[in-house]
This record gives sequence, C-alpha cells and structure tokens, in this order.
Amino acid sequence: MAADRFSRYEICPVYEDGQNGLVERCASRDAALRMAFGSRGRAFWRLFGWTPGGPAVAVGDFFSFEDASKVYQLITGVPAPEEDAAAIPPPRVRPPLQPARARRPLPVALGSHPPPP
Repeated sequence: MAADRFSRYEICPVYEDGQNGLVERCASRDAALRMAFGSRGRAFWRLFGWTPGGPAVAVGDFFSFEDASKVYQLITGVPAPEEDAAAIPPPRVRPPLQPARARRPLPVALGSHPPPP
C-alpha cells in the first residue's frame, strides 16, 4: 500500500440535510477503509484527514462498500489495486453491552424518616 498522506483520519456519516453525524476517529488509513467497508446500509460518508501539525482537510465524500476503490484513492492518492481492496478485513463487531447490575439499597440512617402513624 502507498504511504499515508495524513497522520490521522476522521470519518462521519452525512445526513440528507447535509449535516455531519457523529465523527469517529480512525488511527490509520486501513482503519478508515474498514469503517467505510463496514458501512453497508448507511448512505453517505465524509472523510477528513489530519496533516502532521496542520488542520483537518476534507478528503472527500463517498458511499459505502461499492466505492471502496474511490476511498482508497482519496486516502492514498493512488488507484487501488484490486487485491488490496479485497484483502481489507471487515470491521470487528463489538460484543453487546451487559446490563448494569442491580444495586442494593443504601442503609437508611435512624431518624431520617418520620415515625409511622
């Protein structure tokens, strides 16, 4: 793969009204590609790259998995070799959150409640 042009990436969904959704940071080009490839069912994404010591640059907008080679080219500046684009593993799925454990009630200090009638 070609060298990264940016030191860090951020990716976010773009809604129909043009507003950006929740921005997620990606530590590397490959992480950004995995995010894009795992975006089936989400319509539209915007990718930002951070230049070393500089501001964020809007790298480009793209659709989901079908635009994989376009995303690769936006990030690296070179066309995507077919085998590299296909070899990127899918994103890891996070395990579901466990429900919070029920807490025991705190003991009540004497005299804190009025006496029963």
